[in-house]
Amino acid sequence: GRRSTVVALTASAMIEEREPIMAAGCDDFLLKPFQEYEIFEIMAKHLGLKYVYAAESAREIPLESETELRPEQLAALPEDLQMALHNAVLGLDTVQTLEVISRIAQQDAAIANVLKSFVDKLEYENLLNLLEQISSERRA
Repeated sequence: GRRSTVVALTASAMIEEREPIMAAGCDDFLLKPFQEYEIFEIMAKHLGLKYVYAAESAREIPLESETELRPEQLAALPEDLQMALHNAVLGLDTVQTLEVISRIAQQDAAIANVLKSFVDKLEYENLLNLLEQISSERRA
């Protein structure tokens, strides 16, 4: 007697087609290509799940909101991830940027979500400014 959750996963639909798909009885919508963490986020959202990762690190600097990111939060990530993200963003390589964000999600899912929202909104300049700010602080 429990209701099933249905998530549409499609490569052919555009974001504009979300409404008819949702009207057909789906609870959510995910476009290909997708990152692994996106599926886990949707499952958590609809099923009330909370994941515990074996190598989960305690985040020392909490996010103020789900849409804001401070330079010191990015600076807390491993330097190799910071550099990989910087290079991908600098090259405007969306696929590579999302790949790096999926690696960041393994370290800190909340920061990865905010980074993904930058990419989704094509806010590469804002993201690059944050990355360059921590890069210049590291050199100082």
